[in-house]
Parts: sequence; C-alpha cells; structure tokens
Amino acid sequence: MKYKSPMWVLSIRHPRKIPSYVVSAIIPANILKIPMIIFLETFNSVQTIKKYSPDVIIVSKMFHNNVVDLIKEAKRINIKVISIFDDWFVDKKNTNKRHLINLEAAKLSDVNVVKTSEAANVLKDNLGISSQIIPDYLRFDKAIGDLHFKDPIRVSWFGMHTNFDTLLFGINQIVESNIACELSVICSQFRFLQKNLTTIDKTKISIKLIEWTEAMDKEIVKSDVVIIPLLDDPQRKVKSSNRIIDAINLGKFVVMSDVNQFKEFKEFCYMGHIGEGLKWVQNNKQSAKEMVLKGQNYVDKQYSKEKITKLWRDIIYN
Repeated sequence: MKYKSPMWVLSIRHPRKIPSYVVSAIIPANILKIPMIIFLETFNSVQTIKKYSPDVIIVSKMFHNNVVDLIKEAKRINIKVISIFDDWFVDKKNTNKRHLINLEAAKLSDVNVVKTSEAANVLKDNLGISSQIIPDYLRFDKAIGDLHFKDPIRVSWFGMHTNFDTLLFGINQIVESNIACELSVICSQFRFLQKNLTTIDKTKISIKLIEWTEAMDKEIVKSDVVIIPLLDDPQRKVKSSNRIIDAINLGKFVVMSDVNQFKEFKEFCYMGHIGEGLKWVQNNKQSAKEMVLKGQNYVDKQYSKEKITKLWRDIIYN
C-alpha cells in the first residue's frame, strides 16, 4: 500500500522551545512538506483524526497520555502509526508517567524510530521491540571555520538544562587541567546551573551564559572548540549525535567524553578527559584543523539531507 496523507503530531504548546522537537519533528516535517499539528491533552482524538483524515501519523516525543489515545484511534481505523523516541532509556522498573506512555506507544506503533544503533539495541534488548534508525538532520548550513586556538582557548557548550550535570562534569575536568579558556554556555534555562557555578574555581575559566535560540549557530561559530562531556549512564547512552554532527558541520573541533555509542567519530574528535582534550588541541593545532576537515567530509556523506530524507520517505510512504 502506498500512503499519501501523512501528518506529524506534536504534543506540547510551544514545540520550538524544545531542541529535540526542532531536530526530530519540525525540520524533517518542513523538508518533507508534511503538515504538523499540535495535539494537546484536552483535545479529542476521534475529532482530530476526522478533521485531518491522515493515512499515516508520525508521533514525536510524547508529553501526555492523550497521545496514546490518538494512536489507539488511528490503529482502530487502520491508520499507519510511526512513533519517534529521541532519548528513551528503557528501564523495566521505571514507573515514570512518560516511560509508561512511551511503553504503550511503542507496543501499538507500526514503526518505531530511534536515532542511533545504541538506542535500537536498548529497545530490542529490554522490550524485544525492533526499530528503524533515522539520525537527526543537520540544523545549520556548513561553515568553513578559521580556527585560531588562541590562549585562552574559546570554547562553547550547547544543550538542554537537563544535561547540566554533564556540563558541570566537563567544567570540573577543565579546572582540573588548569587550562585557561573562555566558555560560552548556550541554553534556554540557567537557574540550576547558576547555583552550581558559584562553587567553581574561575581563576582560569570565564563563563558566559547565552540564551538558546534556533539561530545559535551564530554563537557557536565564535568559538574554536565545542565540548560535549557525557556521563556513561543509561540516560546518555540513547542520546542523538546531533550536537556532534552540528559542531563538526560548523567547522568546530569537538572535545568529548570517550563513550562507546559515538565511536564512529573517534577519527574526527578528541575523545577523553575534557580538560586534557583542550590541552591537546593547543599543542596539536594543525592536526586538529585537519581532523575537522575530515570530519566535515564524513558528516557530508553519512548525514546528508538526501540520505536522511530517503530514510524518512521509505518508512512513511511504503
């Protein structure tokens, strides 16, 4: 059967404030020219289906249980259901509301989409559910950066406030290494971070807080290095690679923690202790520049708009 009328479903009032919604719903829906709706907790699932008459619904990150009712109604009248799980670290003992919503949705859906092979393995090993791997699109136009690696080195970090524990982990490693740096932190919420930054030794590190916007690439390109500290825990194991590929695409050298799920980038990044990685860059500037160029070539091939669009078309329309 060939499907003709897909519809993308988002379940929060202001989806553009959620980076994962931007990369895994708004960007692909716009590229594929698929209409999006915002389906809130008070909406009626039967009336919504009748109003839009889709033959496929693509459901992004689910914020309330009413989305499950929409999926059930879609299944009842033979509408194809594709559910996207951006960063669901499956734990059978978890009784969190969002986990239970995801669990029911995954069992009901015709196709489940995750962002990495590690996330697919987690879903299969814990629930016996198969999934399709579709990485995020690149968010920004490619930039050929003029990397200087001056002293103090200019560094940026971008992400959600839910990852501040990893940022603090990275900052502490920078302090441990006694390296001077200017760090820009790009995020939408800072309250938790500001409280914890008061305990950081800022003798050699200056920290600037910048509000996240969809045009954050204008801030990232001002730095030479993007740091992506990660904890080796279940929550981070299923994360998308979008911050890595975006940073490389913008011509920035990436210093990140050494984690198994992102080994594909080992040739193009420094993987290990964040502070020692910044020292390595300062001592190996030419090698770092060459790695960035190689990384951009890799991202061009493996994460091209054409390649990811084909993956989406294959599961939506067939």
